[in-house]
Amino acid sequence: MMFREKYREFQELAREHDFLRKHNMGIPKDDQSRLLLFAEGALIIIMLERFLRMLPGLRAKKGDGLGSLLKRAVDHKILVISDKHRKDMVNIRNTILHGNFEQAAKQAKVSSKEEYFKTQYVPKIERFYSFLDQLVDQIDPETGLRKTSQP
Repeated sequence: MMFREKYREFQELAREHDFLRKHNMGIPKDDQSRLLLFAEGALIIIMLERFLRMLPGLRAKKGDGLGSLLKRAVDHKILVISDKHRKDMVNIRNTILHGNFEQAAKQAKVSSKEEYFKTQYVPKIERFYSFLDQLVDQIDPETGLRKTSQP
């Protein structure tokens, strides 16, 4: 069985994210009340953590979180991820998972959580999505192994 067929749940997550992303991208900038930003952020986190657990050779352990999974993927040369990107993804994940937007605002050096949402949250979710897309692109969908054309 091919890698992508073995993990049908990831295909479903990707399908749902595509649907959600199309919805969010179709909302006019002056009607932010219809955006589903928390849903998109949470779904991206689930997708990334699931993707990492699927990778052959990663051997995820009980209790592993995003940070340890990303670090192990780099250490085992399964994926190429800069330390800065790894830390950014863990911070975004923790902000969403724990709902601590006040801390995120403080770390972003903005005056309030309201300012954080206006200036920081959406770009962070966009970067998170781009990061996930780049990681998935490093893996051969037939084998689950890193593509040989990657550095």
